Amino acid sequence: MKKKHFLHLCGVKYSRGAKNFARDLERGRLDPKDVIMSSSIKNVVEAKIRCIDNLKYLISKGVRISDNGNFTNLSFDKAIRSNKDLVALSLICTQRGDYIPNSLLNLTYTKSMASVLKNTKSVTSISVIDIETQTKRTIF
Repeated sequence: MKKKHFLHLCGVKYSRGAKNFARDLERGRLDPKDVIMSSSIKNVVEAKIRCIDNLKYLISKGVRISDNGNFTNLSFDKAIRSNKDLVALSLICTQRGDYIPNSLLNLTYTKSMASVLKNTKSVTSISVIDIETQTKRTIF
């Protein structure tokens, strides 16, 4: 995932820009004064924060893929979701045919999305390929 997309996943704005947000986080130099969170999105951001511990379920057996969704404030082409109604990562398709994350969804908080994400397909395997060495490691 590109650094510029990570800020959007978090649901906040950063006065120093999206690339600096990821860089400052990595270096442990994020200044909370530079994080801009309007009151209208505060609940959404808090819901995302509460589901971070469940991200591990997106790379474990039982993970599922859902097709597109379209809501008032969110549309996506695919979503990766946990087997239980815990967490999902929505994705949009780029012009090159790659999928990039566009939102982290707390399915315990957003029941309407959880019900839309019921029409899914099972994931049979997940592998990680190291960009530098091209070494492939199978997770399951």
